[in-house]
Amino acid sequence: MKLNSLKWITLKVLIFLVFYSILHFLWVLVPIVPFAIIAGTSESVMQHMKLAFYAYIFTTIVEYLIFRKTDELDSDYLFVRIFSSILIGWLELLIWYIVPVFIEDFGPLWVELTYSFVVLILCVIWLSIFELNSNIKFSKNVKILIITLLVITIFIYTAYSFMEPFLDVFHVPDHTH
Repeated sequence: MKLNSLKWITLKVLIFLVFYSILHFLWVLVPIVPFAIIAGTSESVMQHMKLAFYAYIFTTIVEYLIFRKTDELDSDYLFVRIFSSILIGWLELLIWYIVPVFIEDFGPLWVELTYSFVVLILCVIWLSIFELNSNIKFSKNVKILIITLLVITIFIYTAYSFMEPFLDVFHVPDHTH
């Protein structure tokens, strides 16, 4: 199997969806503090972005373990995957909110869940295409920036695992209190 094969990308999508699904229900099944850091603790947008982030990191670890002994991983493999992990939640947000622009209500829950899975599949496919087709050689400064963004992302997702953001990006802030 090759890193750029349709077979691997399909398997990568499935691995990601398994991790995402496990993380989605982990906190409900085993509500202990360490799991709150990586698992979804509510149905908020932020928690779903966090799920995508950690599911993609775990998927990347699996990918690395499968392909580490091949010559397919270039010197910036890790930094491209870290960048993709940071990006996936925002990509999920962008893609998911396309349909609500045109349709106010999804109808039955199964329609919304199906749409959500399609969005996640598109995210992994698009990021895989980005990863496999970007011949990026990161400078030291860009690597530092990516690591900084990774630390900020982990910090934000961890902090909001234990409290909801006081400003919801999809509602007008209430300044009356």
